[in-house]
Amino acid sequence: MKQFLVFVLFTISLHSVGQSKIAFSSADSLAFLVQMDNNNINNVYCTDIAFLILSPEKTKFNITFFNPHVKPLEQVIDIKPNTFLQYEIRVAKGKTQLFLIAEAKLTEIISVPVSEETTGLSDATIIIETPYEGRKACETPTSEVEFTSIKENLSKTGFEFKRFETLKEVVSFNCLTVDQLRYLLSQLELEDNKVKITELAKDKIYDYDRALLIVDDFFLERNKNKVKSILQ
Repeated sequence: MKQFLVFVLFTISLHSVGQSKIAFSSADSLAFLVQMDNNNINNVYCTDIAFLILSPEKTKFNITFFNPHVKPLEQVIDIKPNTFLQYEIRVAKGKTQLFLIAEAKLTEIISVPVSEETTGLSDATIIIETPYEGRKACETPTSEVEFTSIKENLSKTGFEFKRFETLKEVVSFNCLTVDQLRYLLSQLELEDNKVKITELAKDKIYDYDRALLIVDDFFLERNKNKVKSILQ
């Protein structure tokens, strides 16, 4: 899995600005193959993949699954230039869907030579993100390794009440990026619970200038207004 991910990121050459990156992930039971505009992205079933989009625009993705009982998924995604999008494949009410769990700005993408001794390849595409310099409610965001552990613990928690109680502890003791918090909120079904978690997390948000993006994760207007008020 990880070897394939590295292969994708390190073999796409950059020829223009405005490119974007997209990532798909799924549970082990939903190992998948991806086609982008009818072109194969991977030839081996995986549960985690990321790749660059050279010409961001509305793009059709077809996803098929190793499990023959899971119907193929087709979805068109509007990809904006210089953007990172992370989607999770889930089954909701018997239907397989792509859920957006993170969106961030890619500030700079460059192509540089890399030692073949390190990568086994002659060139690499390196994505450089400018360090966040805006308002912060905490200083050091949770690392990807730590956050992966949090996600794994949540995946073992089946009931809404237990997930809510787990998230109360997570947001109380961890400094989180907006994208991490949005992922955590996506693990809850009830918007009232999401509002409560947002309120608990407001003093633990690293990139606070991006916090209002969380409003987009709410459907009811009254909850959107509550979250705006919390994050002002």
